[in-house]
Amino acid sequence: MADILWPAGLQQKLNVAEFNFKIGNTVITSENDVGPVKKRRRSTKSVDLYSCSINLDFDLYQTFYDFFNVELNGGASQFVFPHPFTGVDSYFRMVGEPTLVPLGGRVFTVSMNWELMP
Repeated sequence: MADILWPAGLQQKLNVAEFNFKIGNTVITSENDVGPVKKRRRSTKSVDLYSCSINLDFDLYQTFYDFFNVELNGGASQFVFPHPFTGVDSYFRMVGEPTLVPLGGRVFTVSMNWELMP
């Protein structure tokens, strides 16, 4: 299967104002009858979470819509995008559905949640 690339016509840098990063959890916590909770590592690689957005002109709406619904199978498939910190091409998958909010005129903000695939 060929890699699915982020469409060239869409914004290539994520908006800084709405960017949020959360390091994935690799620890499991267990309650004890007495004393503090027990913690142990359950995996060595976490699934990091990104909350991000891009701006989208209405003319590119169909490009984005087809990318999400057709190429990514409604968000089930992963895609290649430059890592926001390192710039290295990395595999991401969308979590949930993107949200479009009008900015004015024919411009929208597309808010998305992504997970970095290990």
